[in-house]
Amino acid sequence: MKRALLVVGSPRSERSSSNSILDYLGTRLVEHGVTIEKTYLYRLQDEHGLESLLASVDASDIVVLGAPLYVDSLPAPVISALQFIASHRTQESRSTRPMFGVVMNSGFPEAFQSDCAIENCRLFAQRASLQWAGGIAFGGGAAIAGRPLQETGGITRFLRPALDMAAAALAKGDPIPDSAIRLAARPMLPTSIYLTMATRTWKRIAKHHGAHNKLGAMPFARE
Repeated sequence: MKRALLVVGSPRSERSSSNSILDYLGTRLVEHGVTIEKTYLYRLQDEHGLESLLASVDASDIVVLGAPLYVDSLPAPVISALQFIASHRTQESRSTRPMFGVVMNSGFPEAFQSDCAIENCRLFAQRASLQWAGGIAFGGGAAIAGRPLQETGGITRFLRPALDMAAAALAKGDPIPDSAIRLAARPMLPTSIYLTMATRTWKRIAKHHGAHNKLGAMPFARE
């Protein structure tokens, strides 16, 4: 029986969209006979935690990272953990080569905004002697808001079947199909509607914090 390690790379842990996505993927993997272990990366920042993560990676057949996009890249603690894993696996001879894939979500409406982060994950897999399984990117991840994907309705109407396809492939030892990657990348809303909704949200948050009159401020602009 295959073992899969699901790594939540969001500081929001259980309340994150990344956790919701990996929960859904994990359920589908179990349906295909895969044993699941899930860990929250932000709770493993000390030496003992990282050693535990390394042991879990080495004992797994499949490793999937779920993370949010931060400034066009992975969150800094996630990058540090990947560097630690790569160093560990290149310093010692490893008889196993788990598959490694990633599911990125971002606040941008376009999935391609995560391309750089996914490429970094591919390079990590290469350096860490892992089999690259591919990366799925989903735009508008904040709309999930930590809810189970089954409760998000049309917001994840493309993401859910894409994860179904990914789970079926990974369970067989195959990489994530290109068709699943393309399906997940389809926008959940037209960009114009998404931007209108996002602008209203920003204004509401700014008003709550008494900053609604400062949204256009440019304090560092040169005269």
